[in-house]
Amino acid sequence: MANCVQSKGCNLYEPVRKSYLIGDGNIGYILLAEFDDTEKAILNEIMAVLKRYSAKYKCEEENIRKIVFRGLVIYPDQRRILAAENEVFLSHYEFDILLLLVNHPGWVFTKEQIYEAVWDDIPVSVDAKVECMIYSIRKKFREYTDRQYIRTVWGVGYKFDPET
Repeated sequence: MANCVQSKGCNLYEPVRKSYLIGDGNIGYILLAEFDDTEKAILNEIMAVLKRYSAKYKCEEENIRKIVFRGLVIYPDQRRILAAENEVFLSHYEFDILLLLVNHPGWVFTKEQIYEAVWDDIPVSVDAKVECMIYSIRKKFREYTDRQYIRTVWGVGYKFDPET
């Protein structure tokens, strides 16, 4: 049986000379086909399908959860951060600490509270671990912005302050 393509837009049912399916299915497939006649009509139909898919994908993309502060955009579900429109790469623990603080702007967390919220092990060297992570987060932000975002509350702990 010959390979055939039916185009809904112009009711074509044309024999295909050659066709190739490219891709592993993780992202999708690309179908390459060589047609005898009416190639422009078929190409137009393919482009229409791609436009519809693109519009659907764009709508889904607009529904992605994000947290926005001055100069800072956080995509929690993607574990992605943009500072001054530059991507900032944080470690697992750095991201979790930042997300904890960002989800509660202005709240002051002790080092122990931060540690218990982020790490799943027995507290050992709590102060050193949390201080090291906060220092690292600030250092990574300094590459792209003058803002620190995390303020030290002396004698207590840390808080997220987008104005700093």
